[in-house]
Amino acid sequence: MNPGEQEFINGNQKAKLGDFVGAIIEYNQCIAILPFIPGAYKNRGNAKYMLQDYTGALEDFNKFKTLDPRDSDAYY
Repeated sequence: MNPGEQEFINGNQKAKLGDFVGAIIEYNQCIAILPFIPGAYKNRGNAKYMLQDYTGALEDFNKFKTLDPRDSDAYY
């Protein structure tokens, strides 16, 4: 497994369980190691949205869109 991948997986697991704060922490760690992984920004944005941090979510979604402009989720 590459560095940062475990943190991404952990973030996904925590988000699935509704632990959005924990998920954000994991995604932050993933992004610190792998800053160009679009999915980490998308998923962190979703977690922030669930915590009603709409400004933070929008920032992450915009970064996601910048990194992967062809993914239709970036515009949804």
